[in-house]
Amino acid sequence: MAPPKINVRTAQRNLESLFKLLGGTAEDRQRFFEIVLGITSRREAVLVNAHLESIAVMAKQLETDSKALQSAARQKG
Repeated sequence: MAPPKINVRTAQRNLESLFKLLGGTAEDRQRFFEIVLGITSRREAVLVNAHLESIAVMAKQLETDSKALQSAARQKG
């Protein structure tokens, strides 16, 4: 399962634009940021887990391929 593609820079620019539009007091902006952070941090955890699962699958395949390569090298040598 390939992890979903995300564009972090675009998300950062969008969030920055939202802050500019939000206006209000520093406390209002802080509260808004905390709400957004609470929402996005859960999604980021899902994305990180998906990436880690993909890395684990690739590492296992690399291990299998390395063993096959070593075996082939021994037979040749």
